[in-house]
Order: sequence, then C-alpha cells, then structure tokens
Amino acid sequence: MEVFTYNDYIKCIHTLRLNAVFQLAEEGEKYNLKKSKQKKKIDNVSDKIIQRILENKKEVANLINNFIETKEKIKEENLVKYTNNFIIRKYKSKEANVVYKLQNKNIFFLIEYKSSIENKMVYRMLNYCVDIIYDWNISVKIKKGIEYPIIVPIVIYTGVDKWNVDNDINKMQVSDYIFQNYKIDFKYNLIEIKKISTKILIQKNTLFSQTMALERSKNYEEFKDTLSKILKQSKRKLDENLYDISELLLKNLLKDSYSKEFLKEIYQNSYLEK
Repeated sequence: MEVFTYNDYIKCIHTLRLNAVFQLAEEGEKYNLKKSKQKKKIDNVSDKIIQRILENKKEVANLINNFIETKEKIKEENLVKYTNNFIIRKYKSKEANVVYKLQNKNIFFLIEYKSSIENKMVYRMLNYCVDIIYDWNISVKIKKGIEYPIIVPIVIYTGVDKWNVDNDINKMQVSDYIFQNYKIDFKYNLIEIKKISTKILIQKNTLFSQTMALERSKNYEEFKDTLSKILKQSKRKLDENLYDISELLLKNLLKDSYSKEFLKEIYQNSYLEK
C-alpha cells in the first residue's frame, strides 16, 4: 500500500515548492475536448455511477478492503467524509475526487476516478496530498507528541487502454548521484480495472466490482449473462442500488427506453427477483 506522510509533505514544501508548481502546471494543461457525443454520454454515465458509489461509506470501505492492501479491514462506521471548505472550494471545478478520514485518526483516503489516461496524474495526486496536509496543518495546534497525517492516494482507472503512465514520481525526476537524497518519494495506488477479470470482479461481490463487471458488456446478451452471474454470486435480495445502476448502464447500452423491460426479463429468468 502506497502512502503519503507528513515527512513527505515537509520534503515537498522545503525543496521544490511543488504545491505552487503543480497547481500552475495543472491550470496550464490542455485537455482534449474533441470527443464524440456518444463517448461523452458514456463517460457521463460512468462518472455519475462512480460518484454515487464513492458517496457511499460502505462501498468505499469495501473498495479499500478489496483492492488496497491493509493489515486490518476498514469498517464502514469508522469512515468520515472529509468535506473541509478549503478542499471543496479549491477543487470544485476539477474532476470528481473524494476524501475520507478514519474517525479519531489522522489517516486519510484520497480517491480519484479516471476513465482516460492522464500523463500528469502523479503530479495531481501529489498536489492533492500536499493540500490535504496543508489544510490539516492550519486547522490543528501542533504540539509535542501529535500524530501527523498519513494519506492513502488511490486512482481508479476504468479505461480500455493500458495505463502507461508511471505512478512513481521518484522515477520521473532527474537522476543525479549528488542530489539523489533530495528526490521526492511519492507513489499512488492504482486500481486498473482492465487487469481484473470479470470473474474476479463478480466474486468480490461489492457494488463497485459488480458495476465494473457490468460496464464491460458489449451487448444485451453479455449484459444479461453477467448480471445473472452477479445475482447468483450475491445470494441475497437484489440491492436497490444495483438495480438503479443496471438500469442506467443497460439504457446506455441499448440506446432506447426499454431498459426496465429488459431488466425485468433478466430478473424473472434468474432465481432471484427484485
């Protein structure tokens, strides 16, 4: 598991002033907006679904426990949404990212979702981590014995192309023997969905993994088969969230208004019903 600590923060601030540098780099970044209407529609559907999942503490706990190595399982009741005004104000115009904090601990989870490759992802994530610790730094009274924060940065990538951008900033810095000790040590945790088989995603039995499995469907028959396997794997009544997400994905896949009728057919033909 990759983490960002207070010592890393201090090293960043007192060597290269990266917070300011990366902010300028991000503001100057040019993004490709020449997407087809259909591609935009697909991305919007995926964005809305992922955003919905990340707003659910139970699903965030499941995501961390299933995809990030931790010595102890994260409990839903121990997660608190971090909604500090500084963070919200600064990133209100950026792509959706979410921050959770462990209750009564200075442990933060920074999660960002990407459907396309971004070359400057490591800079963005480092910038976010620096901002979170900066905000914590001005909101608490520093005293002897205080526990400094640890941030677990996570990038969820659902694109079809291989993620070919390094997640280790150390490897991207200038190699110089004399100044080697001044290099910044930062990595983010990458969850690359393409590398995980549909079978494993279904077996993980979480709303996030089930959604990722369904999203791969190229046609109705494939969608029907995957959803039927999910229903059999879950061995419980159909979750309302999964129903709503399935309807969104199926409607987007079929490009018509018959998604509810098709879903009803799937449920009636499986041993579980809504």
